[in-house]
Amino acid sequence: MSSPSGLQVHLQSGGYEAVTVEVGAGLRQLHWSGRPLLLGYGPTHICPDYRGSVLAPWPNRVIDGKYEYDGHTYQLPLTEASRGHALHGLVLWDRWQLSDHTDASATWILHSVPQPWYPWSLSLRCTYALDAEAGLTWCLTARNDSPTSAPYGCSIHPYVVAPTGTTDDWTLTLPADQVHTTLDSRLTPGPVATVDSTPGTDLRRGTSLRGIQLDHAFTRLIPNSASPLPYSATLTDSRGEGVILNWGDNLEWAQVYTCDAPERPWHRSAVAIEPMSCPPDAFNSGLGLLHLVPGEEVSHQVQITAVS
Repeated sequence: MSSPSGLQVHLQSGGYEAVTVEVGAGLRQLHWSGRPLLLGYGPTHICPDYRGSVLAPWPNRVIDGKYEYDGHTYQLPLTEASRGHALHGLVLWDRWQLSDHTDASATWILHSVPQPWYPWSLSLRCTYALDAEAGLTWCLTARNDSPTSAPYGCSIHPYVVAPTGTTDDWTLTLPADQVHTTLDSRLTPGPVATVDSTPGTDLRRGTSLRGIQLDHAFTRLIPNSASPLPYSATLTDSRGEGVILNWGDNLEWAQVYTCDAPERPWHRSAVAIEPMSCPPDAFNSGLGLLHLVPGEEVSHQVQITAVS
């Protein structure tokens, strides 16, 4: 019997091991020296809660699933039924094609078809590459194959874990000066505010997550000029062990979700850290939204490395 997530591609380099899958070109597992760096899922399971998913042509939410572009109004399928939004793009349930595979890398490709709610065609290429020192590098490239300009944004959705404890025992460092506030329980985006003026959101110097609930997009990221991937977030346990994410400067937003879901077994057992090219509801606000002209190509990169 085939897996619900399709073809399973196992990667290995040094102490790193990963499994990437055909459905959604997702990242099902990532381990270093036998310990998980991400909250994964089993080969017999349908991908739960967007774990390791590729998010395109938008990350996060389009509020009410409605947007206007080039004078036309579109209604997306409402895939977040509890809040009435269109969530995390259109490609995470597609079967991607494996175009290249070595012991340490895999590349998936997808040629998306125009749809009534997103009438543009994109060519997407997603590569996972392991390195014994650097860990996992994820790269997503998109090209607009349509005759008109296409709105575009992207992200990846890893649920990061430290080796001991749970969310309340962990420290998160995210050098970011601003946060996108939310207005209500539907997570409707509010004003962008400074972290100094928004309690519980100043993660710049390392903050204990005990008692802190986050489902927010951060921006005005503070770069490390010494790194080719200048933005970062680090999650560690009480021993200082954990995971660091680094990403490129064309991903100017990062969503942080502390997995507050008392009805689910993974309640506060991971932290979703999602480097994004644009914030929630960018199809309406225009913040960070890319407008790919016909034939234009854009790439985004994220690196995930063990901290020990």
